[in-house]
Amino acid sequence: MIEWLKKYAHLGSVRQGWKTWSIYRKVLLLGGIVAVAAGLAACSPDNDAVAKVPGGEVVYSFYTEPLKEMTFTQTILDSPGRGNVFWGTEFEFNRTVYGYTGFQSWKSGDGQFLFSVWGATASSSSNPNVVCSPFEENGKGYGCHIVTRPITGHTYKFHLKERSPGYYGVEVTDVTAGTSFDLGQVRIEPDLEISGTQVRPFTEYFDWNNTNTRCGDEPYSRLVNEAPTTIYNGKVKTASYIYFKISSDCPGASKIMIHGDQAVQEYGIGNSPGGELINQANGLCADVMNGSSEAGAQLIQYPCNNGSNQVFVFAADGTLHTQTHCLDAGSSPPDGAPLVLAECNGSATQQWKLYPYGIESHGGLTIGVEDYSTSSGARLIVKKIDYSNYPYETKWTFNTEPSQ
Repeated sequence: MIEWLKKYAHLGSVRQGWKTWSIYRKVLLLGGIVAVAAGLAACSPDNDAVAKVPGGEVVYSFYTEPLKEMTFTQTILDSPGRGNVFWGTEFEFNRTVYGYTGFQSWKSGDGQFLFSVWGATASSSSNPNVVCSPFEENGKGYGCHIVTRPITGHTYKFHLKERSPGYYGVEVTDVTAGTSFDLGQVRIEPDLEISGTQVRPFTEYFDWNNTNTRCGDEPYSRLVNEAPTTIYNGKVKTASYIYFKISSDCPGASKIMIHGDQAVQEYGIGNSPGGELINQANGLCADVMNGSSEAGAQLIQYPCNNGSNQVFVFAADGTLHTQTHCLDAGSSPPDGAPLVLAECNGSATQQWKLYPYGIESHGGLTIGVEDYSTSSGARLIVKKIDYSNYPYETKWTFNTEPSQ
């Protein structure tokens, strides 16, 4: 595995170093107008010690440079719910210095807007809620970020502009809400200018910093980005679409469609958003005990706390994922057997569906609570559904919003 991949901190960190897909990611598939394949194959188990996640980018060009400013526009159409997803745009200065700006959602339910440039020597913001700092990752630079989750359905414009010689900043406008804020500025060499040769809106599922991650672990999301624009010779100029790339990791779960000046990026196809399983009887969440990500770990009910060990994804192949593992009912479990994590294999015993009366697996099995307990810490079990006792069966709500 490429060494720099190991440097990213996990959940909720300030990502400061995503550079160029074509340089650092594994093999990417070139696309024309649509790239899509059979989705179930993408979720099949494998033993490679490398994460497999969806993702991709769209490449545009102004065929003009240098430029003094650019505008990038993006809208989340379908939220990943509780998921680690980064949507942004990569740009260049003189084709040698790289930067990006965009927003992220996190499994914790929060998120951030961010702006970073390699080779920058300082950063600042007029916004007291924005944090600016240096970073060292595959080079050095400066960036700024603000912790706030992007709102699904809201259109955001990121305006990158030279504010004074050697200082470039980003202003973010929520077009839907009619508000804006300063995301900060960085100082670079005064002779550097924005290159219009290649501009790259991208989607990155950054759970790839966990080598155990597979396609079925990742939530569904859909975003539309507009072709970047600039002001050139006093007129608005729109960048031309060149091509797109989709990660070879999960090609069947990824799709990019070009519609005029819009690109719709869709990933985790067939999977659900990430969410909590909440016991309707007491408001407690299904939870992997002690945050374990090991096969055999026990599931319990516990107060909802936005932890990653309370995030589940119903995958395209019918399996139910959490902590890079699957829930397995067992081939012939005794009634009341403990519910534990297992390596994903797509078998019938790992098939789960959410119904009003509960979650059901093969042979009329469901997820219950030991002794129908309402206490925090009580074990979750595999049990036969007693349809005659329906009102007392454990019922679950799948919640994709952060817990309060």
